[in-house]
Amino acid sequence: MKEDVQFQHTIETEEELRSIIGFPSELVNNKAITYLDHNCIEFISKSPFLVMSTADKDGFCDVSPRGDQVGS
Repeated sequence: MKEDVQFQHTIETEEELRSIIGFPSELVNNKAITYLDHNCIEFISKSPFLVMSTADKDGFCDVSPRGDQVGS
């Protein structure tokens, strides 16, 4: 039987992670925004249900389900 080799090495620092995968591209960095732009508003207006996640400056996150029929 093959020995399970999963998790024999864990990455413990950001520096170690960056040495393996590098840094995110500008495109990746720009996909997180701090406001609802036109595209977000348009998407949400057509969605009967969504889950919105927010985070404060300390990284504390909250997720809230939102939704109902249009006009309700």
